Amino acid sequence: MVSQKALDLDMAGLMIESHINPDAAWSDAKQQVTPAVLGKIIEGLVVRKVSSENKSFKDTLSVLREQIDQLDDEIFQKLAARMKISEKIGQYKKKITLRSSRLIVGKRSLRAARSWALLWDSTKDLQEMY
Repeated sequence: MVSQKALDLDMAGLMIESHINPDAAWSDAKQQVTPAVLGKIIEGLVVRKVSSENKSFKDTLSVLREQIDQLDDEIFQKLAARMKISEKIGQYKKKITLRSSRLIVGKRSLRAARSWALLWDSTKDLQEMY
């Protein structure tokens, strides 16, 4: 549920529209819930602890995060290796005076590498949150 995910991500608040008869609401009828449904949503929310002092939990989390870091490093190494091969193809084609028909792929590769870098930064931020 979106409300629970918002709480889990430490959002400052929730905005849930409620109306006694959502179908008769003058605006946003499709996104409104009845007061009864709102009550159920609120009752179902779980406020979770920010962290745990449980050593086993922390150790396990640390191991899992290390595994993710290792996989991320492998992905970046593979992308770097791919980029080097793409550069070699371009250099080889230039050497024999062929127009590089794979230039677009090279640009896509660069965009993909940048996307992975942004994803990497986002992942690090999320890891720090948890």
